[in-house]
Amino acid sequence: MNKITILIPCFNKQKYLSRLFKSLENQVDPNFNVILLDDNSSDNSLSMIEKFIANKSNYQVIKLSKNKGVANARNILIDSCQSKYFYFLDADDLISKKTIYYLNKAIQENDYQIVYSRFSLIFYKLPVINFLSRIAKVKFKNHIDFISNSSPFIWNKLILKKWYQEENIKFTTGYDFEDTYVTFMLFLSAKNTYFVNKKLYKYDLNLSGISKKQSVNKIEGLSENLNILYSEIKKKNLSFIWNNEVEEFFFKNIMIHLFFGNNKNVIIKNKQEYQLAFEKLLKTFEEHNLESKIAKYKNKFNLFLYLAIKNYFQLKQIFSK
Repeated sequence: MNKITILIPCFNKQKYLSRLFKSLENQVDPNFNVILLDDNSSDNSLSMIEKFIANKSNYQVIKLSKNKGVANARNILIDSCQSKYFYFLDADDLISKKTIYYLNKAIQENDYQIVYSRFSLIFYKLPVINFLSRIAKVKFKNHIDFISNSSPFIWNKLILKKWYQEENIKFTTGYDFEDTYVTFMLFLSAKNTYFVNKKLYKYDLNLSGISKKQSVNKIEGLSENLNILYSEIKKKNLSFIWNNEVEEFFFKNIMIHLFFGNNKNVIIKNKQEYQLAFEKLLKTFEEHNLESKIAKYKNKFNLFLYLAIKNYFQLKQIFSK
C-alpha cells in the first residue's frame, strides 16, 4: 500500500489542470495515491479530472454538489485519505519530478510527524525570485525555525495522518485564511520532523487566485482563525515558543497580506460592505494585544510592512468615525 496520498482541492481551475496532471504523471516514483475534490466547479474542471483519472487505480475524485469553501474541502480530503501520510497540493501549483521520491525516502525508516522542504515560486510557468521569504538561502535549525522564516501554508508539508487526528486539529469551515491556525499549530506541536533540503513544490503567483484578492471573507477568516490560534496556543502552553520565535514572522505576513498595496483602497471603496468584518478584526487585535506588536516589530526595516501598518491605521481611523 502506498504511504502517501496527494490531496488536491479544486474549484474552477480548468486553466491549470493540464499542467497539474503532467506534474503528477512526471513523478519518477509512482508509489503514491491522489484524491482530487471538485468543489462544485462551474467550469470544465470536473470533466477534465474524470477524463484524466480514468483507468488510474491510484486516483479518485470526490464530487460535491454544493460549494462550501476550501476549508471544508480540506477536511473532507483528509477524512477520505486511507494512507499513512497526506500531502496537500493546490490545483494551480506544481511539484517537482522527484517530490514523491524524496518524500518516500524520508519516511522509509522513521514515522516523522511532518516532512517539509523548500519551495520555489513561478509566474506563468517562469521561475521568479522568492521574495516571500528567505527560504532560498536560509539554513534552518529545526522545524520551528522553518515556520518562523518560511511558508505558513499547509501545502508542501507531508503530514502523518494518525498524529494529525490525535492533535484534534481541523480547518475552520466557512472562512478564508484556513491555513493560519492549522499550519502553525501543527509545527508548534510537532516533536519529530524531517527537512528535505530540496525545492519540492512550485507555488504559482496566480494573481487571480482567492488568496491574492481582498475580500470580506478573508478579513472575517483571519479574525476567526486568530481567535482559535491564540486560544489553542494558550491551552497547549505554547506561548513562550510562539512569542519568542514565531509570532514576528506571522504578524508581518498577515499585515502585508491584508493591508499592503491596493487592499486598503478596496476596503475604503466598499466601506459599508467591510464595516462589520473590519470592526470584528479590530476587536480581535485588541483582545490579543496585537497592536502592541506593531511597535515591537515595525522598527525592523521592511518597506512592505511599514506601508501595510500605515494603511491599517488609516483604515482604523476611517472605520472609527
